[in-house]
Amino acid sequence: MNRVRASQLEATVGRIYEAAVDPRLWGTVLDEIADAIGAGSAALFGSTVKPSIGFFNSPGGDEFFHWLAGEGQYVHNPRPERAMRLSPPRRAITDGHLFTDWETAHIPFNVEMTRRGFHREAGIVGFVDGAPLIFSCQRSLGEERFGPAELEAIEAIFPHIERAAHIAARFSRERTDGMLETFERMACGGILLGVDGRVVRMNAHAEALVGVGLNLIAGRLSAIDKIADEDLQRLIREVGPGGCSLKRHIDAPFAPLPRPGGGPLAVYAMPLIAETPDLFQRANAILVIVDPDANREVRSDFLARAYRLTPAELRLANALAKGSDVKEISELFSISLHTARTQLKSLMAKTGTSRQSDLIALLIKASFGPVQSR
Repeated sequence: MNRVRASQLEATVGRIYEAAVDPRLWGTVLDEIADAIGAGSAALFGSTVKPSIGFFNSPGGDEFFHWLAGEGQYVHNPRPERAMRLSPPRRAITDGHLFTDWETAHIPFNVEMTRRGFHREAGIVGFVDGAPLIFSCQRSLGEERFGPAELEAIEAIFPHIERAAHIAARFSRERTDGMLETFERMACGGILLGVDGRVVRMNAHAEALVGVGLNLIAGRLSAIDKIADEDLQRLIREVGPGGCSLKRHIDAPFAPLPRPGGGPLAVYAMPLIAETPDLFQRANAILVIVDPDANREVRSDFLARAYRLTPAELRLANALAKGSDVKEISELFSISLHTARTQLKSLMAKTGTSRQSDLIALLIKASFGPVQSR
């Protein structure tokens, strides 16, 4: 039976492009698309490497997608790989194209998906800057399979989703490139890492270290010094997907990087976590390489006056700029974790930042003057 509401689906087109510039809208927009197609939920995936950390979903799928982002990431999901292999680009298919009835009933991920409310699925594959983009709709157990009319509707709306994704990816690149430029002006190396730990982009100061203190092979960083490389890989893991948690103990906020003809450099790592997740942001974390020998002067007076910080907020800002996290700061200054978080929220509001990584980049830029000659 055809459950597609064509006029309702057409009305979502403008909303799709609004979501391209405001990722907070994707959940609502996907809900409107799902309703127009006659599905219980819809989702947009931007990562086949680790689908559990790269998606938007409509509220109708919250239970399943909450599981997918948590326990589900440890259950092998064959759907993205099979969709990429069996689905012609920009042609919609159903789960019936991917699995036999036996596989639908017995593959562990499919079993878990059914337990959490969904049994039928239809989807389509496209690309953004060479990276896969998957749009899918879900129906619950007992509902009919997606038919030709629904697949045609998915193919009709997907070009708009794909174009909006290109726009969103452009905005995201501008933001992350701005961070690299900021660290470049500070004479610091900046390296953007993707969800798989591979290098996405780096600034000129970081490029100058390749072959000196760092190796870059097949997109993966390693330190030339074996002991330093153990610290570097630990640091990269800690800012990777699932690595950042208040429950986890981080051995050190930096890794030393030996270099010929000078003292060791300090490599800091920051996850790029937004208040609203952005699956079009290819970078998952940034490594900042700092020369501790550079003669820089901390300018707390400027921070306090420019952003009208209280003494407590200024103290928090200085600690963040030096690499401490909120939990370490609460212990350092003998305040509760709740108080430290409240001060952080106030600090971000005063500086106009919505991401902790952006705040730290701003603080480093504002707190340190140019490198002074000795």
